[in-house]
This record gives sequence, C-alpha cells and structure tokens, in this order.
Amino acid sequence: LEAGAVAVIEKPDPKSKYYEKSIGKFLKTAKLMSEIKVVKRIPLRKKVSVITSQSKENLASKAHGAKIIAIGASTGGPIVLEQILSSLPNNFQIPICVVQHIASGFTDGMVRWLNTKSVIPVSIAKNNSLLEPGNCYIAPEGLQMKINQQSRIQLILEPPENNLIPSISVLFKSIAENVGKESIGILLTGMGKDGAEELKLMRENGAVTIAQDQESSLIFGMPGEAIKIGAALYIFNPGEIVSFLQNIRK
Repeated sequence: LEAGAVAVIEKPDPKSKYYEKSIGKFLKTAKLMSEIKVVKRIPLRKKVSVITSQSKENLASKAHGAKIIAIGASTGGPIVLEQILSSLPNNFQIPICVVQHIASGFTDGMVRWLNTKSVIPVSIAKNNSLLEPGNCYIAPEGLQMKINQQSRIQLILEPPENNLIPSISVLFKSIAENVGKESIGILLTGMGKDGAEELKLMRENGAVTIAQDQESSLIFGMPGEAIKIGAALYIFNPGEIVSFLQNIRK
C-alpha cells in the first residue's frame, strides 16, 4: 500500500464454502479499482491545508475536552491513517478507535506497519480493555467493536452491518449513544456508505464530525454519502485533519 497499491484483496479459495461470494467480491473490487485514476493519488506526505493558523485553533476549540476519536476507513484508508498517526504531537492524549475495512488476514500486518510510523502505540483492540490516553485501537477481524459508557472496548460476535464486520456504523453508533458530545468522528476514503448515517447521529448528539474531501479520497463513497446527508461538520483533506487534531487540547 505504501508503495502505491490501491487495494489489497484476498485470492478466492476454491476449497472454501464462501468461494462464490469471494469471487463476487474480487470482481466487484477489481472493477472498481480499474476506474481509479491513479495519477491523481494523494502523495504520502501531502499536507496542504487551507486553514489559517488562527482558524485552526478556533475550529479545534469545538473539540477541546474530547474523550475519544473514532475513525472509519475503507479503500485508500491505510495510507491516510499512516499520515494522521505519524503527524500527531508527541504528547497527544486522546484515545483513537479505528475500523478499517481490509481483506481477511491483513489486519495484523497493517497494525505492525502502522506501529513503525505512528507517534502513538497502535494495537488490535481487546475485549473489555479500558481506553488508555494516547493509544490507537484497531478493530479485529470477525467482531463488531463498540465503546461503552465506561470507556471500555466491547468486541461482540454480531451479524454484519452494511454487509461488513467489523462495521464503522456499529462503532460510530455506540460512541454517539455512550460518549456523545465528548467525541470526534472522522470518516475517511472508501467505497459504500458504512458509517455515514451513524456519523450524522454522532453530530446530532453533539460530536465534532469530519469527512474526507473528494479531491483527496481514493474512493469518495463513504465520505461523499456522509456529506450528502449533512453528517459532516467539517470537510477536510488529510493535511487539514492532521492540523485540526494537532490543535486540540485534552
């Protein structure tokens, strides 16, 4: 991904009972990827920001005191996550929870890679763990991730939401209900609409909500849907997201 791959997908296994389903997913992804104009791919270190230094602080002041940041991402997400996590201040204290759609078997490797880039520790979330300041938790494969009122991670074997497990929608909904205005929701590049409605619910419950802009998104499905339904308080490129987070006071 860091070298420029637009997606990582698993090879359909003829011996698997999910063979036909995995073929369909493979073909759908391949067709979608073929439409991407790779020459417009956002560079790794592009941090263009239209936010002035005065407005950065003014915007971030809406999120001062936030207890949690929730990020949802799909196709193109790992590179943006790397840019965000590698650019946080050394004293960053707000815990971050992430649902990243990625092919089965690749989550562990992605977490190891992010740890080589991130300013804060990155780990796969564990059930009933208390969110620790300045840590990033990635949802594991095959389980839905929620955050309860005691700021603990709940990993639950539940049906897919939006045909996805883990689902961004499940995480965002739990945070909207249990954390509300003391949270920040960020929906990054990706196909589909997972998390869009629940980002709107977060906003309605007082959270600061952000959607990645179209120009910088590899796939504008999820953030585009969020913007269309009024779920995003701000529409930022990755550099602006970084700038915003750098100016938040715990």
